[in-house]
Amino acid sequence: MIAFYYGMTGFACVWYYRQEISNGGRDLLMKGILPGAGGTLLLGAFLVACKQYAAPDYGNTTILGIGGVFVIGVGALLAGAVLMVAYYFAAPAYFRGETLPRRDLVLASVATAPGTLRLPDSGLPDIVIASDLSNLPPGERTVGPDQGDQHPRAD
Repeated sequence: MIAFYYGMTGFACVWYYRQEISNGGRDLLMKGILPGAGGTLLLGAFLVACKQYAAPDYGNTTILGIGGVFVIGVGALLAGAVLMVAYYFAAPAYFRGETLPRRDLVLASVATAPGTLRLPDSGLPDIVIASDLSNLPPGERTVGPDQGDQHPRAD
């Protein structure tokens, strides 16, 4: 299962950055080739493990002539897929990204300070404040990184 979801993460990275991969160079390597190779290797590991786990003589349990480890592992993946599809129809707004506000706030003192530390290649300041201001230190203000509007904490 770990190989499955880490492999899917590698393929998801390639898909998410598909527009930037065409820039070439570092973007191609870090957002395309390496995650894609990792996803492919982990997919291969998953398939080899499935073949081994499906053998009736693997482990102490056999269900309908198939190894119990395979039945439980792949069964859990399939049950999760069924639940995800059901939730897709129950709450489509979640899958369109409409359920959470997409607004980051940062500390005003950090956003305006020259030479502040940032995460590599993120373009975001290193201190992001929750939109409900729950992690804003007392006496501090926030500023929207794009808008420049300020929000004091309401205590």
